Amino acid sequence: MKRILVVEDDLAVQRGIREYFEHEGYDVVVERDGAAALRAARRSSPHLAILDVMLPSMNGFEVCARLKNSGFSAPIFILTALTDEQSRLEGLGVGADDYIQKPFSIRELALRVRNAFDRSERVFGKAKAIEQELLKAREIQLSSLPKGAPNVPGLEIFGMMRPATHVGGDY
Repeated sequence: MKRILVVEDDLAVQRGIREYFEHEGYDVVVERDGAAALRAARRSSPHLAILDVMLPSMNGFEVCARLKNSGFSAPIFILTALTDEQSRLEGLGVGADDYIQKPFSIRELALRVRNAFDRSERVFGKAKAIEQELLKAREIQLSSLPKGAPNVPGLEIFGMMRPATHVGGDY
């Protein structure tokens, strides 16, 4: 089940998002504060985060930047009433994957979330296929090398393989 972290200090908006996404079959973790959002992200490992900007203790831009700097690879959406270009640029500049202005359509937000999950799954699927191909290539490469040194009277032969992570390396 996909987990979504929703960080929103407006309880009505928070409740609406939570109930809609839970009805759609998602596990939803909610927080009202920026610092609590960072702890929740570490604790719950969400597959996507939706951040308001104007939050107590730490704004959503800072939360986004800190998550991205800590290696958080899940998509992050900014959902805010800040509609000016500078705010949009700041949100996208700190690593947000999408910037949605309030008021918003919950159905549009849900579609954007579904599309982000679909993109992530396609990328993960391609990465997994590449990983499998590299492992096959490694096996082929290793099988092309002799298992031991040939026995030639009067000669001592030594060889050593230092493989790279998947393929290549030096012999």
